[in-house]
Amino acid sequence: MAPTKHANGSVTAAALTTLGESANDSATQQALSYVRDFCTHATNYRNQQTIESLALLNRSASLLSTTVQPQLFNPLQLETSKLFIDLHAVMGNLAADSDALWACVALLQHLSRNLTARRALVQDFRFVPLLSFVLKRSHGQEKIQKLLTLMQDLTYGIQISWEEPYLIVLLEQLVNLIYQATEDSEDSLAQLALSVLINLCYKNFVVMFLFLRSVNISNFTKRIQSFGMLASKMLIILSEDTHAPNQKDLELFIRSMFATVEECIKSWNVPYLQHLIEFLLDSKSHSCLHRSMLSYTHYCEDVERLLNSPVVSRKMQKSTFLNNSIHA
Repeated sequence: MAPTKHANGSVTAAALTTLGESANDSATQQALSYVRDFCTHATNYRNQQTIESLALLNRSASLLSTTVQPQLFNPLQLETSKLFIDLHAVMGNLAADSDALWACVALLQHLSRNLTARRALVQDFRFVPLLSFVLKRSHGQEKIQKLLTLMQDLTYGIQISWEEPYLIVLLEQLVNLIYQATEDSEDSLAQLALSVLINLCYKNFVVMFLFLRSVNISNFTKRIQSFGMLASKMLIILSEDTHAPNQKDLELFIRSMFATVEECIKSWNVPYLQHLIEFLLDSKSHSCLHRSMLSYTHYCEDVERLLNSPVVSRKMQKSTFLNNSIHA
């Protein structure tokens, strides 16, 4: 199936069609043209830093994030790799109040919807340290929320094996956001910051060590108590190095987990769903949580309710149909 261009100008393609393939197809050629234009404008802005070059960069980033579908960005292709390199370089040079910077943030969010590209953005092109730098310079709830939402996506399953310089600053920023947001009753911002913090700490001993060394754990746990499943999840992660949670808290976590799974399926939030399921599969290594799961009395009831949910049922049927179609 060849890529097609819709009336609104967006470019779509079959699952295996990416930039650099089907080079003779006009829609793919147009997508490549948008990518090359962005790289050109990014280079021009870094060299000239004029108002005109900034405006062209802003327009090009907006065009890419609204007209080229995420699955077209294959990090193994030269054009996509160059796009990622130029995007990283130019974001480091843009002012925090520049519209072009936030167009680039939107583009990065768009790119991250491609899971293969997302892994490359984190592991190979090192966008998380860059976003930490942008977060430190940013002001205003809306902008901070956009950054935290993006960082939440990018840090799912992140692997950190050494004490990278940006980590201490980022951990401090996230904790401060949680404290400040709880004081200002901005729960959504605090929960996003906590979600990013969980992703960074989970299975990353180095990050957990830095976190425990730099934060008053007693005060921190009190601040996050009202955040439901996120709080429970953080407390379980912390319990491996501090104190074991009580049985009641673990049961509350497991019960809220089923509700979260349902919400993830309804909104088709695949990365977070995968992250949550992986966490539960790994619960065998956490003796207290594993015992609580084995003794959880509402298991059958919650599973049955989940499977009988109309929205969940439709999503599962659609997923099965697509899977069968791909393997037919």
